[in-house]
Amino acid sequence: MKFLSWKNNLFKSAGVSANQETTNQTASKLQTNYVSEVWVSTGTNPEIDIDLGSSQAFDTIVVANHQLTSQADISISWGASPTNLFETALGYRQFDIAHTLSAVTSQQYLRLHFSDTNNPDGNVSVGQIWIGSSGSTPMQFQQDWADPEMFLNRVQQTDAGVIHSEKLVRQHNISLLFSGLDYSQATTLWSAIVVDSDGGQEPVWIQPKPDDEADRHYVANLAEHGSTRQSHFL
Repeated sequence: MKFLSWKNNLFKSAGVSANQETTNQTASKLQTNYVSEVWVSTGTNPEIDIDLGSSQAFDTIVVANHQLTSQADISISWGASPTNLFETALGYRQFDIAHTLSAVTSQQYLRLHFSDTNNPDGNVSVGQIWIGSSGSTPMQFQQDWADPEMFLNRVQQTDAGVIHSEKLVRQHNISLLFSGLDYSQATTLWSAIVVDSDGGQEPVWIQPKPDDEADRHYVANLAEHGSTRQSHFL
């Protein structure tokens, strides 16, 4: 199992700018630990420039809580300077996209490019970006049950008095059973994930199987329930 905690997310303290953003949904929204606070572009072909401050090591890039369509092209580039960049494509996955490099690389400048011409919203929206070196544990878990997906909304009123509903967050509860662990394994799991996430207060990115990034990976807040770990996946 691979994971990356928000605490170890290089993006959260990086210099970030977008060539397109709306007034109240700027690129700075991507650096909060609330996945429901989103950056929204003004068109369907935006870019996000990232300066990590100095050369930093990473092997994982995650784009969380997006509304891109399956026809979108997503790529990330990096290099020693903003004008000397190597580019690689990121595979599409609904809601959350993750890409794990074949080896750790150290870079300072990165650029995320989105092209989603047929997006019905006429823009690109993303909740979080994660960049970092993922950790791993030898333990796998079994999915026990999954609740139906739930959307949390709030009622808003414009200055003109028009009432409308605004989607805050999409929540999906899944129970993950870590059975048959000895004390040493349980301690490793607890220290590696729960402590790094400040007891579940901060989100983590989890990929249960290292070779399964195209299908199963989650941005989650973890909650402990007895001998199980119940994860609230956003």
